[in-house]
Amino acid sequence: MEEPINEYDRQEDFWDLYRKGRCPIPDSIFQRFYDYHSTYGTGKFDVLHEPGAGAAVHSARFAKKFDKLIVTDPSEQNVEQAKQRLEHLNNVEVRLAKIEDDSSFAEQSVDMVIALTCIHWADTVRAVEAVQRQLRSGGTFAICFVGVPFLLNKRAQEIWLELHWQAFTEFFELRNVLGNPAEAALWTAIISGYDSIAIPASEFDNVFRLKNYGPEYTEYERLIPPQHRSSMPNVSNVGAHEHIETFVDGDLKASLSIQDLKDTASSIPFPPVPDNYEPLWHQLEEAIGGEKVDAIWALSIILARKK
Repeated sequence: MEEPINEYDRQEDFWDLYRKGRCPIPDSIFQRFYDYHSTYGTGKFDVLHEPGAGAAVHSARFAKKFDKLIVTDPSEQNVEQAKQRLEHLNNVEVRLAKIEDDSSFAEQSVDMVIALTCIHWADTVRAVEAVQRQLRSGGTFAICFVGVPFLLNKRAQEIWLELHWQAFTEFFELRNVLGNPAEAALWTAIISGYDSIAIPASEFDNVFRLKNYGPEYTEYERLIPPQHRSSMPNVSNVGAHEHIETFVDGDLKASLSIQDLKDTASSIPFPPVPDNYEPLWHQLEEAIGGEKVDAIWALSIILARKK
């Protein structure tokens, strides 16, 4: 199957926008990963693999917790940026690799794998298989997807969605998303909140699927243009014995200005580019009254222990 284009193979100026416009994942989320590993896993924090790390947006935070951090990414320029960003840390190794490729890892050599908003770009079946081989028995696989903010002002949220619908309509046509199985699989993972990603019960147990604040705020399908929704596959690979939970984390609430929202849009490596949709941006600014709008960052988590 043809691979989707890597939209995150980007230079430093893009990653500056990414850090500025994306959700600053709070420490409480990472602590949730660590608490799970201590409760259900081995509780050892020796070696962490962070795949799809881009330009090492969060990596330095993980380096404080683990004796050794191995950062990987499939983009050469991202790897070079990650090396520069992490060169002051002596417990970090940066490698060029896809998450599906575990050839540089010895079997059962890793205590945790933390994949942040990246696995949908991979062949998820092969990625899970590769992670399973890397993890030690009792190791933890933590998968997290952070979407765009949900605006708590009804009219502002309607306009925010219209911006995405216009952008994604263009993108779907440009990439022939519905005619390309790899692109369709990527978007299926996103709109399902990663529920399309199968965690095999033969290899993992104590699987938890967590979404913040309930489905109203993590219903990612709403981002897809209405005319395309019926054509998108509706796939769920949630296992019968998996735990489905909603959690509330106040650190995922935010108060965002119109500039904050434009920064978020600019951190997506395809439209909505702010200048291209000026009438809608003007409507959005009017809807929030020139002030800030309360919002909740949409976030989904999968936690699983290797048997």
